Amino acid sequence: QLDGVVGARTKAAIKEFQSLFGLPQTGEPDEIVYVKMREIGLTN
Repeated sequence: QLDGVVGARTKAAIKEFQSLFGLPQTGEPDEIVYVKMREIGLTN
């Protein structure tokens, strides 16, 4: 269920994504994350 809040579980998931792709592990949905998501086809 989406609630629009970036909580602890969201940040942990972002950190895991960043780790998997060798990105800096900030836990924030920053530009680097969005670029990588586009590269691998997770977003338009």
